[in-house]
Amino acid sequence: RAATEPRVPAKAAAAGIVAATLASPGPTGLGAAPAAPPSAADIDEATNLVTLLYREADRIASRSPVRRRGTALGVTFPDPIFRFVVGKFASDVIDYLYGPYTEAMRAPVRKALLRAPTPKVIVAHSLGTIILYDVLSEPGLSGLDVDLLVTVGCPLGIGNVQNRLRDRAGRPNPVP
Repeated sequence: RAATEPRVPAKAAAAGIVAATLASPGPTGLGAAPAAPPSAADIDEATNLVTLLYREADRIASRSPVRRRGTALGVTFPDPIFRFVVGKFASDVIDYLYGPYTEAMRAPVRKALLRAPTPKVIVAHSLGTIILYDVLSEPGLSGLDVDLLVTVGCPLGIGNVQNRLRDRAGRPNPVP
C-alpha cells in the first residue's frame, strides 16, 4: 500500500467485503441448492475473520520496504539494453511495450473478456500475461469476475515490463 493512500479501518473494510459477498449471487444451475440467508452471528463471525486477515496483511505490509508508486520490484535493466536484448528474441514484446501496436493487441483480449459468458478461468502465456494484466487493470473491466488466472512464462516480474504497465502508469497492485 502506498504511503499516501488513506487507510481504511480494518473492521469497516471487512464489513464492506462481507456485505459485497452477501450481495453477489450464489451458485446457480443444476444441483445448486438455494442458499439460506446467513444469520447475524454468521455475518459477525465472517466480519471478524476478514478483520483479522486485514490486520495480518497490514502487519506484514508494515514490515515491507515502502516503495514509491510505480517502482518496479523485479530485475530492471537500463532501457536501451532491455529493448535491444528482448527485441532480438521477442520483438512482439517490444512492439507492445514501446511500439504503435499496444491498442491493436489489447482490443481482441478486451473483446474476449467482455463476451458472454464471462470467462471463469483464464490461462495466459508470456506476452499474453502482460496484455491481459493491462486490460484487466482498465476501469471498465473492474467488475469482471474471474475465478482463476493461470500464468505461464509470465514476464510480469521484470521491472522494465512493470514500469510500462497501464500506459506507463506503473504497477497498480503490490503483486501482479
